[in-house]
Amino acid sequence: MITTGLTEAFLTYLKISVVSGALLALPVILWQAWLFMRPGLHAHEKRTVHLIMIASPVLFLSGASLAYFVVCPLAWQFFLSFETPSLQLAPRMSEYLSLILKLITAFGICFQLPLVILGLFKIGFITLHTLTAKRKYAFLSIVIIAAILTPPDIISPLLLIVPLYGLYELSIGIIWMANRKTPSKDF
Repeated sequence: MITTGLTEAFLTYLKISVVSGALLALPVILWQAWLFMRPGLHAHEKRTVHLIMIASPVLFLSGASLAYFVVCPLAWQFFLSFETPSLQLAPRMSEYLSLILKLITAFGICFQLPLVILGLFKIGFITLHTLTAKRKYAFLSIVIIAAILTPPDIISPLLLIVPLYGLYELSIGIIWMANRKTPSKDF
């Protein structure tokens, strides 16, 4: 790694410290928010929040782990394949960190898709019929999002498309199973 600016190394370490501090403080902040909201919620709302509090970090960490342990090494291997004896890679420290953080954050947030879909279903914004009938549009949206969020290689977008579409189908399955227990008007 190289640094090309006088303050680049310092600012990169500062960025790492801020992000690490925010991540370490997040559970405490969320716990305080929960303590504030809990008295105003009904029992069924508390159960929903409990499920979200368990599922959201698990989904985020799953996406972040996929990005860090699978996507990044494969993407780096792809980009390093263009090196020649006369063309040597010398990555800047800040660019490397920014790309890693962008990928980890993007994958973690994208893996929240089931919670978003279940929330939209729960408030009545979408129906099971809509989710099943609009699969091709959902797939196209996932492909576009993956193309925007990942590096411009072939493997990285695919490594986001496949799990995201799987999570979309998983969401449909969960809603379908919930509808079997409590039938709704639309299906």
